[in-house]
Amino acid sequence: MDKKALQEQFEEFARWYALPLDKSEDGIYRALETQSAWMSFQHKQAKVEEQAKEIANLKTLIQGHELRHQQNLSIKQKLTRRSEGLQKRVDALKTLATSWISEAESDESLSSEDWVSNVLNRCAEELEQALKGEG
Repeated sequence: MDKKALQEQFEEFARWYALPLDKSEDGIYRALETQSAWMSFQHKQAKVEEQAKEIANLKTLIQGHELRHQQNLSIKQKLTRRSEGLQKRVDALKTLATSWISEAESDESLSSEDWVSNVLNRCAEELEQALKGEG
């Protein structure tokens, strides 16, 4: 609050308490009790303004924490969706690998080494496509 507005507020208060408001030429209240009240009033106003700044700083800090919390939640949700998508791909690959193993086992023309190699190659191809974002 600027000094003029503060002084007007003080003088309203001083009139209510019937304090003498006459001033010297340099603007200083003549009555000692009015001078003391004015200094106390200014001191209290400075404390109020300091507390208001502290409250504003705390509000800013809280807003910053809330924003970071929201950002963290958003990141966590994105990671969860990504993880769920990857888990679906892994599950699908397991299903495919199981079916490939069944196919390879039933193909009597392949040796066990050949069908293992065949299944592993197909898995590698699927993993490569998944990592590239295909399929």
